Amino acid sequence: HKTHERCPWCDLRFQREKGYELGAYYFLFALGGLFAFPLLALLLQLPLPGPLVVLIVAFSTAASTPLLLRQALVLWYHCDQIIDPR
Repeated sequence: HKTHERCPWCDLRFQREKGYELGAYYFLFALGGLFAFPLLALLLQLPLPGPLVVLIVAFSTAASTPLLLRQALVLWYHCDQIIDPR
């Protein structure tokens, strides 16, 4: 993905230092859990073997990760701005 250097509306500098965006992974894990746990609960209600359920949840979570990454970055930028405004 390509991120702008600064926000076009408020001129916030997005990448403060190298590795800055690693904090977004906490949000990515949380968003992935919000996606995976309901899917797991739904699949466990079906008469499917356990390993198949695990594979379905793992592949669907992996497939959704690129879609969730941008939202995780936005959440990280907003939380960081609230905690440490610059």
